[in-house]
Amino acid sequence: MNSEIKSVEDITNASTQLNEIITQSTQALVPTRKIGRKRPKLQVMNEEIKDALKNKKIAFYKWKINGRPKETDNLYLKNKKHTTHALRKDCKLEVAKRRICERQKLIDARTSVRKMFHKIIKNQRGKLSKFIDQSNVDDKIFYNEDIIDGWSTYFHQLAKKIPNPNYDTEYLDLIENEAKIIIDICKERFKRSPITNKEMEKAISGLNRNKAVDYFGINAENIIYGGKQLQRYLQLLFDKSFEFGCISDILKIGTLFPVYKNKGDIKSAKNYRGITVTPTYSKLIEKIIKIRENPVILKNQNPLQRGFTENTTPLLCEIMIARAKI
Repeated sequence: MNSEIKSVEDITNASTQLNEIITQSTQALVPTRKIGRKRPKLQVMNEEIKDALKNKKIAFYKWKINGRPKETDNLYLKNKKHTTHALRKDCKLEVAKRRICERQKLIDARTSVRKMFHKIIKNQRGKLSKFIDQSNVDDKIFYNEDIIDGWSTYFHQLAKKIPNPNYDTEYLDLIENEAKIIIDICKERFKRSPITNKEMEKAISGLNRNKAVDYFGINAENIIYGGKQLQRYLQLLFDKSFEFGCISDILKIGTLFPVYKNKGDIKSAKNYRGITVTPTYSKLIEKIIKIRENPVILKNQNPLQRGFTENTTPLLCEIMIARAKI
């Protein structure tokens, strides 16, 4: 199998084929979902509705044990229809009463307690307040189905490298040259060590479960329960990527979701931040690199550094500051 992967393009092709195999296997194992008509749930409940529901069930049972007659003049069928009508009537009356009550609360709160007024409005909107029917991107309005195009335009502009006339270009060139020198030094000193089975197993076990699938339809469970053969094949792909010193572009494709910042106009794209679901294979590579580099980082970092450090808390720094003030 080593002879089959000789370039980054081979890694891309192998990853694509592996994605197709995993997704097809997953779809084949998914049980067929039975499509049935769901019974509507009662929105309200009181003593009258309980009694009406009980009478309806009794009438339905008698109609059922008597052969489910369909004659319009049949006593059991008439009784079943009558109890059903009575139940629906009681439910509609209770819904109307509660609507009138909520409306009165809204009127009273508007004239007395302003905070209660906004709270009632928010409860009435519910989750639908997060849904929008138009989006504003750079003074251009996108409606309904075109909103997805608006998100694409907005986040594409954020990621695009645009020269800023007010930026210090000399400083930018200096930083880019320094970055190139650092990369060249790293390449000269780089010594590749093959990925061990222990590293691969630890990386797979560290994947977070019950997360969204990536762009290719792969999630952590596919890898965790994929077996030893899948683990060895992924280990080979990652080993070859480290050997070539390059990550395939297919492992850099993600699915971006806009998330509202809970401030500002909900219809303005500027008030959203993007959350990207990265490929599961990329997460594995990151975990393998972390397993290798984290011990070195912990050994050389400042002992007072506590943020983003495993098994530590920034509260310890706060305690030291508090004691110093005392």
